[in-house]
Amino acid sequence: MMYATTLEGAASAVSDYFYSTLAALEDFDTFCSYANKQMHLITSRAIALSLERFNNEIDASIPSSWEIRGKPYKRVITMIGEVVYQRTLYKDEYGRNRYPLDEILGIPKRARISADAHLWLARRSTAVSYRRAADDFFQMSGVRVSGMCAWRAVQIQAELIRKDTMMPSVGDISQTEVFAESDGIYIAFQTPKRRAQAISRFLYEQSRSKTSFEMKCGVVYAGIRSHKSRRVRGNVALLATCGSTQDFQSLLVNTIKADYVVEDIERIHFSSDGGQWCKAHGLDDLGKPVVQGIDLFHVMKYIHRAFPEGRGREYLVSLALKRRPEAFVSACKKIALQIKNENRKKKIYECCNYITSNAELLRNDASLGTMEATNATVWAKRMKSFGCSWSKKGAEAMALVLCRVCANRPLIVPKKDVLFSEQEQAQALKVMAEKGSAAARMEIVGEGWLPPFNISTWKLPKNKQFRARTC
Repeated sequence: MMYATTLEGAASAVSDYFYSTLAALEDFDTFCSYANKQMHLITSRAIALSLERFNNEIDASIPSSWEIRGKPYKRVITMIGEVVYQRTLYKDEYGRNRYPLDEILGIPKRARISADAHLWLARRSTAVSYRRAADDFFQMSGVRVSGMCAWRAVQIQAELIRKDTMMPSVGDISQTEVFAESDGIYIAFQTPKRRAQAISRFLYEQSRSKTSFEMKCGVVYAGIRSHKSRRVRGNVALLATCGSTQDFQSLLVNTIKADYVVEDIERIHFSSDGGQWCKAHGLDDLGKPVVQGIDLFHVMKYIHRAFPEGRGREYLVSLALKRRPEAFVSACKKIALQIKNENRKKKIYECCNYITSNAELLRNDASLGTMEATNATVWAKRMKSFGCSWSKKGAEAMALVLCRVCANRPLIVPKKDVLFSEQEQAQALKVMAEKGSAAARMEIVGEGWLPPFNISTWKLPKNKQFRARTC
């Protein structure tokens, strides 16, 4: 029975294929499970047949000078399954191997996974481990991939994000005030020594500098507004790097430039924990006034550590909230004189020194207070809760993809390959320069004839003169 090439006709053909199974099973749930698996096979095969049909149409328009070298198969993993299709391999007049079907459709050379599967694996890996992401992909598509395939998807996506961040587009959001925050998060360092010794949690905290490294994180947003009984940030952009302070500064400035019209910004509010790399934020390069404050979370952490309970703690908390660092330091010193326990006195002086070092930041009314929650929900949830350890390269790659996913910003689709690499272009030019062809209407003095070529892209060999001649 022939069906029209419409959606209804295709559905009718598939229903004929499924009907006998439905009658035999007589169970809806079992039939749906069976139909789901079969539809993956049907769709992948339909795609392959469509590609092969298109390839046959292309073969009819190939230049006669091209030589057929075979029809090899190609396998590409997609969201609906593995697509296996056959396409024609040619050798053109310059000796280059050509797959016209792949070139026209933009299928990269040696591509094993499609763009949609790449994006799915990268996004899924931000929520679960690489191995679990590969298992979930198998449950969805029916194609088994390794955990390294998911890892590779994250690495490729991170490299695309780096290139996009290094050359930001001009922002189009007009905003008089922009808000930014930064803080560090410690990630377990993946070293052979750590894996062999299996250090306990207590020892890990004691030797933190040796078994972990600090990743520099930040957030930029347009402001906070009320939404359905809660407060939300507008136009959130996340950033992270395992590099130097200069790398973080450059990333922070580029993030602001990519979203906002710099000329319209009148003031930038910046909040941090008072660390040295946070204080040197680099925002002065934008030429805008920067109001820098300290995150009160860290102030409260020092207070609660030095004053576990009592009226003294409540009094110091009130001084911190009132932005009175001088009175805070004076009260700490008075309380320390009455304490006999040396350990507790040490903690009180640590709190006092922290406030003294960041007195100017505490005095400024720029404590935004969203960074700690951002650290917990964006990076720590994936990179610390699973008990994972990371290399710096792997941690930064995961952090960059998390920045995109958690900020509800789209991942970057890998670009299509150019038709020929620079090596192939050089090889073609070498053939044209050495062998030549009598079919051309261009000549190089003393070098005979050249085959047809695109004058706008062709480079003349050194020490050669070029002239055109018509016949």
